Order: sequence, then structure tokens, then C-alpha cells
Amino acid sequence: MSVNNLAQLPDDALLEDTNEEVCQLLHDRFKQDKPYTLLGNHRLIVVNPYKPLDLLNDVTLQAYANHGYKDLLAATDGFAAPEPHVYELATRVYFIMRRRGKDQGIVLSGVSGSGKSTTHRHILNELLLLSTHTRREDKVRQQIVSVNTIVDAFTTAATTDTTTASRIGKFQSLQFNERGRIVGSHLAVYLLDKFRVTRAQTAANYHVFHQLLAGTS
Repeated sequence: MSVNNLAQLPDDALLEDTNEEVCQLLHDRFKQDKPYTLLGNHRLIVVNPYKPLDLLNDVTLQAYANHGYKDLLAATDGFAAPEPHVYELATRVYFIMRRRGKDQGIVLSGVSGSGKSTTHRHILNELLLLSTHTRREDKVRQQIVSVNTIVDAFTTAATTDTTTASRIGKFQSLQFNERGRIVGSHLAVYLLDKFRVTRAQTAANYHVFHQLLAGTS
């Protein structure tokens, strides 16, 4: 089975956990530092690499944005047929919104430590890059990024699986004008692990408290 075969599966395809071909495909791509694999046209499987990757940087971020502005499917400047990537997903969703004039949504689902929060951050960065063109819009972009940083500090804690696990559910909406420019955002959080504050001796407390102590030392 190839990445193309997996990408060509129908969107409502159900994959059995015992499907050895699919597991082998994901394993092979993971070993090649390719954590992203398309499932159908609208799903992206992300296997957390647990390490920094060269394919996640400002150059790649801009490259996918440039490719999206020209043509998502055609070859442009040697950047043809984009490899499955979180930036490609965000770019595709953005231009579908622009072309159809309808709201779009991205749902991140997975077990703790699967990389949902990191994937959310990468998606947000790509969407903000695509929709920021003026100083005013850049100010809005910086505010959105700053708010997410603050929320992460108050809701992220170490677990047995990872040192930066988000202990909340998060719903974030971005508002764009008719030209696709960023104008605002709304962020709602829920299902906070309150016991990490009230019974901190049984689990690690949130990062913000460690940061406050580090700042006073």
C-alpha cells in the first residue's frame, strides 16, 4: 500500500486496528521523518515524531503558503504535488473558505501525547500567515499568538507520557473579512483538570506556577 492508495480511500473509510498494511505504511513514513499521511481527501493522520523536524520551519511554512496562493494542485517553482503536511491541510482549508465563502472546521482528535496541541499551533501559524498582510493584521496576529501562549501556560502540565500535555479541551475560531484577512479570534476552554491545582501532590501542577517560581529565583 502506498501513500497515494491511502489518500484515495473514501472519506468515510473505517480502518481496522489490525490492518497491517496501513500500520506498516505509517511506520515506514515515520522512519523517514514523514509524520503526515493523508486518509481520503479531508483527513490527515499525524504520528507524533517526538522530536524537531526540518519540515516544520518558517521556510516550509512560507513555501506552502506560496504554493496555495498560486495553485494547490499545479507545479509551481519546483514545489509540486505537496507532500501530506499540516501546513498543506491548513492552506487547503483556507482557500476552500475563500473560494466558497463558507465557514470551515478542523477537528483534532487523538490520545494524550499524540501531538494535538502542537498540530493546532502549526495550523494556527499557517492560517495567520495566509491572512496577514498589513500592520494592523499583524497586530491581531500577534495578539492571537500571545493569547494562546498564555492559555497554554495555565493549562499545560507534565504527565507520564510527555512534559507538555494540554489538560483541557479547546475550541478556537478565527474571524476573517470578505478578503480573507484576519480580524479576530475567539477561544473557549473547557474540561480543565482542576485536581492538578487542588491536589497537586498527586499530579504535576500547571506550567505557569513553575514559571512563576523560576522567575522569582
